[in-house]
Amino acid sequence: MYKILIIEKDFFLLEILSEWIISVGFFPLKANTLHQGFELLHRDNPDLILCNYKLPDGNGLEFLQKIKLDVKTRNIPFVLIAGAELKPFKDWQVDYLPNSVLYKPFWPQMLLETLHLYLPNSSDINLLCI
Repeated sequence: MYKILIIEKDFFLLEILSEWIISVGFFPLKANTLHQGFELLHRDNPDLILCNYKLPDGNGLEFLQKIKLDVKTRNIPFVLIAGAELKPFKDWQVDYLPNSVLYKPFWPQMLLETLHLYLPNSSDINLLCI
């Protein structure tokens, strides 16, 4: 079972994302802050990270930069969740780009299709089950 680390400040959205993840057979690891996310990252070794851009203790790109510098975590696929507050890519460092960006609002199928891109052998899960 794939473990998905979800870092989201909005408790309601965190629960919705967790339910979507569970409904397709993945296991969610939930965090509301970058600090909590780092703890879960190193304790539970997730297969993929879904991280909001704006968080109480920093932003998702700062988190991405830290995990890319660590040899144990640099290859974990990273999907950034963002809204209108996201700056254009031209301001980002090329070495620290997310694998994908999901812009709010998004549908469950969009999330699942994104997960399928980065998790091997997950495509046998039914796209219509969430």
